[in-house]
Amino acid sequence: MPNSDQTVFEPDLASQAQVETESAQDAALPFGTLSAERPEDLDQPRERFRIAILGDFSARASRGELAIGDDLASRRAIRFDVDRLDDVIAGFATTLTLPIARDGGAVEVPLREIDDLHPDELYDSVELFEELDSLRQRVARGDSRAMAELRDWAEEHGRPMPANRARAKGSAVPADRRLSDFQTLIGDMQAIRHDTDAADALIARIVGPHVQAAPDPAQDSMIAAIDAALSDAMRTVLHHPDFQSVEATWRALDFLARRIETGPTLEVVLYDVSAEEWAADLSAQEDLAESGLFRMLAEAPRLDAQHGPISAVFGLYTLEETPPHAALLARMAKISAWMNAPFVTAISPRFLDTPKQDRHPLVAESWDALRALPEARHLGIAAPRFLLRHPYGRRTDPVDPFDFEEFSLREGLHGMLWANPAVLSAVLMAASVTKSGKDMRLGEIMSLGDMPVHVMTDSHGDQVALPCTERLLTTRTMAEVVTRGFMPLLSIKGRNEVRQGSFQALGGDMLAGPWALTPGKGRGGHETSVGFGAALAGATPAKTSAAPSDESAGDDEMAAFRSDEDLPDMGGDADFPDFGADAGPVDFDSDSGLPDFDSPDMPDFGSDDSSDTGDFDAEMPDMEASAECGADELPAFDDSDLDDMLAAFGDDTDGADDNGDDTEMDPALAAMLEDM
Repeated sequence: MPNSDQTVFEPDLASQAQVETESAQDAALPFGTLSAERPEDLDQPRERFRIAILGDFSARASRGELAIGDDLASRRAIRFDVDRLDDVIAGFATTLTLPIARDGGAVEVPLREIDDLHPDELYDSVELFEELDSLRQRVARGDSRAMAELRDWAEEHGRPMPANRARAKGSAVPADRRLSDFQTLIGDMQAIRHDTDAADALIARIVGPHVQAAPDPAQDSMIAAIDAALSDAMRTVLHHPDFQSVEATWRALDFLARRIETGPTLEVVLYDVSAEEWAADLSAQEDLAESGLFRMLAEAPRLDAQHGPISAVFGLYTLEETPPHAALLARMAKISAWMNAPFVTAISPRFLDTPKQDRHPLVAESWDALRALPEARHLGIAAPRFLLRHPYGRRTDPVDPFDFEEFSLREGLHGMLWANPAVLSAVLMAASVTKSGKDMRLGEIMSLGDMPVHVMTDSHGDQVALPCTERLLTTRTMAEVVTRGFMPLLSIKGRNEVRQGSFQALGGDMLAGPWALTPGKGRGGHETSVGFGAALAGATPAKTSAAPSDESAGDDEMAAFRSDEDLPDMGGDADFPDFGADAGPVDFDSDSGLPDFDSPDMPDFGSDDSSDTGDFDAEMPDMEASAECGADELPAFDDSDLDDMLAAFGDDTDGADDNGDDTEMDPALAAMLEDM
């Protein structure tokens, strides 16, 4: 029995899923089973709130390493806090081999500490930059042979290398595979090999286009071309998907360490598990009790008398809206429900390109079946990502060896470092625990300030502050996020601040976990009806009650919001809309839950163009339709139909036009500026 002065986290007994009961959907879809008997001690008060972070911290995927089953089950938890930050990252030291040419030519990038991610250190540690620096010195001395090489390279390699848009190994779950194909990742990843002996060829490909674009063959023009190639080469390394994956993961650890205050009642642990390992292990067997993840996350911590069970799991992974990913999440949900510890991860904002009612039938049926599972109340899916650091440059974070501006119009948003939104969710949940202990209310702290904001110069020469998120959620796109059961991240206009719109579960209502839902505990005390139609149609606002906003200690600037009724409150109490299997009508006749669109302090949800003020309700998905689907309503999973759909998610390694130049704008950046 805990002492009376100890913080105790009481489980939500009423919300426990009946994991032993398999529904008709489970029999028809590959959602797996969980045969392990659920022990009663998981329903006892917990003395410590333990947060588990899953991620590919040591770049296992980039080395072709993949372990499942017994090997994964034996992976140890790594205790983590701000005092251990440097030592923990040093333990994840690795050497990346980045393929940056079409023929497989690659560069090696040694990473031993977080400072090694900076261009200053990369310039000294990566051979490619040493060779470019040597070439520059030769040209500066008037070396005729070097000048001849440059002319030859210009003729042979006049076009710039396309940007690499391949999947980020380790953090993005492969989306072009059926569930049964995830096992082949083991063989595929072990076969990864790249040629690192072609430095001269790589330099020729990088420098050639800049020499061809030079105004004349004079020495000064050639030096300027090499300087431009240096910047291009640095961007090629920094923006390679595998490098971005490691940098985002390591800087996320730095973010977590500095934003979470651990102590006797709050602990953070890390598990070095890649996205590929997570997917392969979950798909390896139908009985999830045999999976390595179940034994690693559920069984081992529960039997640890010193630390106790895990209270919440955050996966630094990105999934897509596909049937195989629905199956993976369903399997993870069963493990999370058994643990009574929610699993929070990210989904790519690609789903925003397809209205809910226009989803592929296979996608609609599989994801609706997933949301209908009782275990889906233990799933939190967030989008979009948020900015993790400023782009390097003279006015933000200067680079010493040469004049370098990381941001370019051509690469745009692809060239910026984004954090998995699950990182923000973890910080917010931890802040609630730190603030209120056993009386924590999920959703009482929903925003973070002091976030990086990038200011760019647009085509008119004006300074534009970009949002802190990779997609600017308008009223319409935010509705797509919410009605799908996802948790939206909002960038606050005019502030270096990001707000999570809700802690709603994929299965509807609040995210389930080891917190009580009695009055004053478990969830935020807000009571706000979420409405979308009236704000655009001009209906009379309904009355709304909201508890005074208490976002965080010392967060005085949040007073400008007046109260949480100024933002869409999807983390409230009685009036929280249930978007799950039994969803009823949502109040679309009230704009009380929407922000003040005229306030400069509110999120910028787009223009007030009259073309966007029509009958919004009519264009919304039918929220009264039940997400439940019986086995007889499930689609016929034709292999060719599924394969054709998944093929669209294959790697786009040639994402940029070979004929492009720096004056072209990244389409995603152009779309964001248009929305603004």
